[in-house]
Amino acid sequence: MIVLYVLLGLILLIVLVLCVPVHALVRYGEEMELDLKYLFWKFSVLPAPEKPEDEEEKPKEEEKPKQSGEKKPNIAVEKFKKYFKAEGFGGFMNLIGTFLKLTGTTAVNIIKKFRIHDMDLYIMVGGADAAAAAILYGQVCAAVYPASEVLFRLVKCKKRRLSVDLDYSVPAPYVKLEADASIRPIFAVHYALRYVGGIIPLVKRFLWPKSRKKKS
Repeated sequence: MIVLYVLLGLILLIVLVLCVPVHALVRYGEEMELDLKYLFWKFSVLPAPEKPEDEEEKPKEEEKPKQSGEKKPNIAVEKFKKYFKAEGFGGFMNLIGTFLKLTGTTAVNIIKKFRIHDMDLYIMVGGADAAAAAILYGQVCAAVYPASEVLFRLVKCKKRRLSVDLDYSVPAPYVKLEADASIRPIFAVHYALRYVGGIIPLVKRFLWPKSRKKKS
């Protein structure tokens, strides 16, 4: 009985830990910066830390002479040929369509679980050529504002500031971005497991098309 209580306690602890949001802190100015914050830990993802240079370079391994003979067939290509022969073009397109639908649905479901706590996007358009800068300003506005509306329909955002300005005195366009987004890992794990459960039948269908065709 004690073992059962301990096991239930561990499961409850894992669930509680997975319910704690992971924060992604994004900053973009001269370069992209990305930090992940979880509980009391903070990890810097971008820019990537520089690797220490080795004091002594490792000697290069001598290249082995290539063995002459026939090339080994590519396994993936052979599997594709086998599937295409058994299912035809229609079956192949159906498989691709199912895969894309499953992948897209999973991605959208995960995106919907993100929460943006604060987002500040500022774009300044300028340049020496006033006509080119004005055209670029129109193109940026036509791209940024509709895209942001689509994003905010999918993801809840508490605070957002988004603006595009035009200044002919600015030598070149620049972008500044600061954002704080979070997601609870339990949602990512949930949809990842559902995705794997949906992918497994597709993989079986691709690897053994003949056996599947006989059963139908």
